[in-house]
Amino acid sequence: MDPDRYAHDVFQAIAAKQLIREGIEVSEGQTVRYLITDADNRRPGKRVKAVELIDAQTRFDVEKYVDMLILAGANIL
Repeated sequence: MDPDRYAHDVFQAIAAKQLIREGIEVSEGQTVRYLITDADNRRPGKRVKAVELIDAQTRFDVEKYVDMLILAGANIL
C-alpha cells in the first residue's frame, strides 16, 4: 500500500516515508525493512528507522524486542 494511505502510523509506513523523504523510491507491495528504535515514542519518526538509513549511532529498542521474543515463545508453547 502507498505509505500515505495508512490510517495509522504503523512501523512499515513510517520506515517507507523515511525512505521517500531521502529520495529512495518505494513502490506498493515492496518489502520495507526497519529497526525498532523507540517503539513508544510520541513522534512516529523516532519509533523506527529504515534499514537503509541506519548508521553507527543508531540504537534499538531492546525492551520492545525482548517483549516480541517472549510473545513469540508463548505462542509456540
